[in-house]
Order: sequence, then C-alpha cells, then structure tokens
Amino acid sequence: MTANNAPHAPPQVPQPYHPPKRSWWARNWIWVIPLGCLTPILACAGIITLIFTLVFGLLKSSSAYTDSLAMLNSDQRIVSALGTPIDPDFFVTGNVNLNGSSGHADLSYSVSGPHDSADVHVIASKSAGQWSFTTFVVEINSTGQNIDMLANPQP
Repeated sequence: MTANNAPHAPPQVPQPYHPPKRSWWARNWIWVIPLGCLTPILACAGIITLIFTLVFGLLKSSSAYTDSLAMLNSDQRIVSALGTPIDPDFFVTGNVNLNGSSGHADLSYSVSGPHDSADVHVIASKSAGQWSFTTFVVEINSTGQNIDMLANPQP
C-alpha cells in the first residue's frame, strides 16, 4: 500500500459545546435565601395575629361586653350623642375572670356612630349567673363629657 492508498479518516465534525448542568442550589439560591428568611417572619406574624384575634374574640364574646353594648344602644343619651348605628371598634382591653356562675370583668373599648365616637369603661361582677355593673362610664370624645350609665339609667 502506498501512502496515497491509505484509508482516510472521516472529517471531524465539531461537536456543540454543552456546559455542565448546574445544580439545583446554583439555579435557585436567589429564591431560597429570601424565602428562608421571610417564611419564619411571616409564620411568627401569623401566630401573633391569631393570638390577638382569639383574645379579642373571647373578650367580645363575654356577656359583660355584649350586655354593656346592648345598654349603650338602648340609652337615649348615647344615641343622641353618637347617632345610630353605634358600632364597637375591634380592640377591647381588660380582663374577664369567670369561676362557674360568678366572675369579674374590667373592660375598656371604643364605640363610634355617625356623629361622634366614645370610650367606654365597664367594671362588672357576676353572681348567680347575672352580671351587675359597678362602673359603667362613657366618655364622648369630642366634648370630653362623661356619661355615667348607672346614674339615672334610661329605659
């Protein structure tokens, strides 16, 4: 065989370059870090919101609160000062302690109507299943007038 008769190798076709595959972490690190920090913060905020909602819900479901709100809505002095409807705000502060058919409540909350708003402070005792108010004062915000709901109660 001569040099001219030697078999020729097929021409080399260049192969396209394929970069190595990146790992999952290399592709997604930019999302993992913010979400990894944000998720615990949002979870804590959600738990705190849930606790506040439950506490305010328990205070608002107490019969001392609902009874005092019903008395506000039926008292002509309050209705003429605030207008109707009288709506309570979300926040209720204070405490309610119950022990069977007896208990004690010390609550403060705000109400508002179309004409004005007011702050309400209630102290009540429960005996034999009935609440009796020892303090029930409504302070009209615009005038600063205090209305004692126990003095000269309106029908």
